[in-house]
Amino acid sequence: MRIRPWQLWSAVALAAGPAGAQQSASPPVLHARTELVTASGYLWRGITRHRSPVMQLFGTAGRNSTKLDIDLSAWASGITGDCGRPSCPEGTGVRVADVNASLMAAYLLGDTRFALGANVYRFDPAPYRPEGAAATVEIVGSIRAIPSRHIQLALSAWLDVDDVDGLYTEVTGTMPLTLSKAQSPKLFFTATLGLNQGQNTTDDGHAAQGYFIKNGFTHVALEADYVAIRPVVAGQGATLQLFVRVQGNFDGATKASVWPFDRTAAEQQVIAGVVLGPLVSYRSKVGGSPR
Repeated sequence: MRIRPWQLWSAVALAAGPAGAQQSASPPVLHARTELVTASGYLWRGITRHRSPVMQLFGTAGRNSTKLDIDLSAWASGITGDCGRPSCPEGTGVRVADVNASLMAAYLLGDTRFALGANVYRFDPAPYRPEGAAATVEIVGSIRAIPSRHIQLALSAWLDVDDVDGLYTEVTGTMPLTLSKAQSPKLFFTATLGLNQGQNTTDDGHAAQGYFIKNGFTHVALEADYVAIRPVVAGQGATLQLFVRVQGNFDGATKASVWPFDRTAAEQQVIAGVVLGPLVSYRSKVGGSPR
């Protein structure tokens, strides 16, 4: 599950500019939150995992403070129609296809956020094993910074240490659009560039492990997000987010017409979706009462 742009902005206090991150210490907070995503398809690292509508449930719980966040998250993607692969079960009922669990620790230093953790993925079917399910483990790291109130830059890396090996990296830049400095941003534009370093199939594209055809840039994506937040309880709010994502591909695996995605498709993908949350929310100061 990708962290949404508005969540990143909140984490590093964009609305106040870089100086806003220099805030006084506050008591640690325990939190839990879930949200639901519905979308016309699912793109994972540029690869078309599912071309039919999907429903995705995300949940996170942890301990946050002014400088240090520790979060345990889980995410599941359910197919609501034909997944477009011969190996998928017949019919159009909902079934869980991908599951991800992660443990992350993040430290805020000035206007820069450093994060390190681990991901466990289970795919069904796997991108590199379309005949069945598979699981793997990754070490995850990211650096996110706000050089000005007009842009956020991020570098994220996923090092597979289990079934696939190799490194996948993404560089992103996010820009908010506001009509007034006094307003929080509601419209975000994000550009993403993917880079594969070793998470390859063999030359014929039929290896048991590997996501991409070759090393190098995998895809470039542009996304627009509109976020409406309605305050419910102090420090929390109900969120409605609309997003549209357009993608262009460089690697053969990200082109939906190339193995193992045996179907006709254009060289780019477009998906749209809605994020709703929180379905369930809990927040309490350490030693205090829930809110």
